[in-house]
Amino acid sequence: MALTTTANGGLSVLGTGQSSFAGNLTIAGITQTQGLDVSVQRTEHINKDGAFYRYGGQVYISVDDNLYIRDTGDSNNIKMHFNTNNGRLGINKTNPGANLDVNGNLKLKNGVAVNEFSNDQELKGNSDSAVPTEKAVKTYVDTKISQGVVAEGGTATRYQFSADRKFDGQNIKSSGTHVIEFVERNDPYKVFDDKSNAFIAPTSGYYFFAATLQFSGGNGNSDGVIMGIYKNGKTDDNNTTIIVIEPGLIKNSTAQSITAMMKLDPKDSVDVRLEGVDKSTFSVSYSSFMGFLIGQ
Repeated sequence: MALTTTANGGLSVLGTGQSSFAGNLTIAGITQTQGLDVSVQRTEHINKDGAFYRYGGQVYISVDDNLYIRDTGDSNNIKMHFNTNNGRLGINKTNPGANLDVNGNLKLKNGVAVNEFSNDQELKGNSDSAVPTEKAVKTYVDTKISQGVVAEGGTATRYQFSADRKFDGQNIKSSGTHVIEFVERNDPYKVFDDKSNAFIAPTSGYYFFAATLQFSGGNGNSDGVIMGIYKNGKTDDNNTTIIVIEPGLIKNSTAQSITAMMKLDPKDSVDVRLEGVDKSTFSVSYSSFMGFLIGQ
């Protein structure tokens, strides 16, 4: 049986049942090779306001129209937005502000996950997925250069200090170990503590120290003394560099020098001490102490 209408007529199928067509269905189309062939103008539509069609194994939409992939349970939840006007693609983004605008994690090749761009200018974190911004990296490097942790020209000379004791000798009249007092100081980075007469490490790293002491007066028991550069006041081998000064050198106002390289943590202290003084007037003058950060 065939059902036809006139050229200017219309066909209405009413009811709640299902309708089927044994062959292809063409609506104003130009071919009957497709199961459903609908031909409309770009300004016309099928249910929604835009032409969407499949042709030759490809899916097309009008260049004037955007394509949204929504959550079926929430039409306002845009999973993906293709903006055909400006060529932008948004993922979990209703209005993409860049060619690719991703609101969420981005997983790259080999499983490297980037879930944030960090503005931390001190790079304190230890994340495998946070990428520092250019500004954060520049600020970090500039700060370290100014502090001497990374030095311009390849030589670290920041956090340096020097201190000395010239005309007024330090007279020691009691036995034991004594911290040498340095009166005149050149301390632009404020790393030498006045009360303890010690260098205080502002940051972790390797530091170089040198000290020269000039003695007079002799030791009461005619023994030598120990001159040392001490870390945190400890006398074990890991924290101290020492030399033993023989009695004859002490009596003849002889200057003795010592150097040390130490690995320090923030707030570690370093000072110069005499150990083994025995109840006599022991004078130290024209002496100096200096140090600087080598690097981390």
